[in-house]
Amino acid sequence: MKTRLVPAVVIATCGALGCEEKIYPTPIVSLLPEGASAAPCASTSASAPTLRTVPPPSCEGRCCPTAMACYPLGNRHSGAECLARRDNATETRWQFRQTFSLSTAPQGLVQSSIADILVARSELLDATCGASNAQGSFIQLIDFDTAARTSRTGFAKLAASEADALAAGGLCMVENDAYTTDHALAAVYAPPANWPKGLPPPMAMPWKVAPSNAVELDSDFTLPDQREALLGRLAPGGDLDGKGGVFYFDKARGYMHGYSPLTYIVNYDSATSYSAIPIREAEMTQWLNDPANPNCSGVVLGDNPALPDSCVGDSSHRFWGCPPGDCASNEAGPTKIQGYFLIAEIEQIFNPIGQTLCLLFGKQFPNWATPDNMSCRSNPKWNALDPVNGLPQGDWCAATNQPAQGDCHDALQSVSFSTFQAFPIEDGTCAPE
Repeated sequence: MKTRLVPAVVIATCGALGCEEKIYPTPIVSLLPEGASAAPCASTSASAPTLRTVPPPSCEGRCCPTAMACYPLGNRHSGAECLARRDNATETRWQFRQTFSLSTAPQGLVQSSIADILVARSELLDATCGASNAQGSFIQLIDFDTAARTSRTGFAKLAASEADALAAGGLCMVENDAYTTDHALAAVYAPPANWPKGLPPPMAMPWKVAPSNAVELDSDFTLPDQREALLGRLAPGGDLDGKGGVFYFDKARGYMHGYSPLTYIVNYDSATSYSAIPIREAEMTQWLNDPANPNCSGVVLGDNPALPDSCVGDSSHRFWGCPPGDCASNEAGPTKIQGYFLIAEIEQIFNPIGQTLCLLFGKQFPNWATPDNMSCRSNPKWNALDPVNGLPQGDWCAATNQPAQGDCHDALQSVSFSTFQAFPIEDGTCAPE
């Protein structure tokens, strides 16, 4: 793949509000192979055009942090634009933490009252560097070993601040051998006949929460075409038995594509209260800003006119987002994660406002009244052993990993977009509390 300099151009910058034209000076490095063509706004999906532009190694705009401490890598290369705290370019292990997350599904996570909470929880407290409202309680971690061709993905134990995390040597992935709540179900339905081999069956608590350890493939894959083959390889007796997932990594393009049959989202409400949520068939696509200097997936939007005078971002007024021109209008970040939640599993988790995640995530299910306004099981039709008639109708079918149809509607689709910065991660795992 060749790189080339281009003159000053007008680029369509894509965000939640659509595309607007901006002028960016030289140099801008194109990561598109010479002779290829691309749409002005390229998507993060594997099948979409692959136009990516390396942003300048600086943050410009009214809301860019001004303290030099916010830019430990300086302007030596692309990296300052995401306030990276580690230089992956000098390491064989590339480590990242989530700095922003925005869901477009399920419906209950899209409403601003919930979305704003998750944005604040995705940041580490550092008032000097634009995170004065951060809570550090919902942070995904990625740890690539480029030499061993393996990866770990998981969620971090709550951190009081960025300074505390750095002083401790980095963030730590949560592990809990027997996560359970007071609302656990005694049993849930058995997998239907068309449930694919290698996909773990629906779970009653307790369940084991741990990072997902994945192995690198030699070539990229597509879903749903290769779904059953991949699950078969990861199943007991398969050649990847014991692995938590697979990923493909194109170092030249800064592109990663991963898949895990079952992994966990960890979200803290306080230092002693957290949720560990199973997400099924999690598929991640991620683009790095600069493959030669792999420290950022996304940038600080210091020039975002929607930011308030305080420069504190939320789900609508975004402090983080895509490099100019690198994402489609419906993509809030260059990392996309999609999967689904089983209704019978998220019904076993309550949140602090007094609702099960089934009710919170689903928001409103057709023909499924909830008299107590707290749980899906308050409907007299509830029967966790009967996924056809005993559960509210979700929008997704777990057996096929496709939209719900007919008698298969036992899940809720999940789609989110994120940004990441290079950040140190501890070896091993941590107890959640």
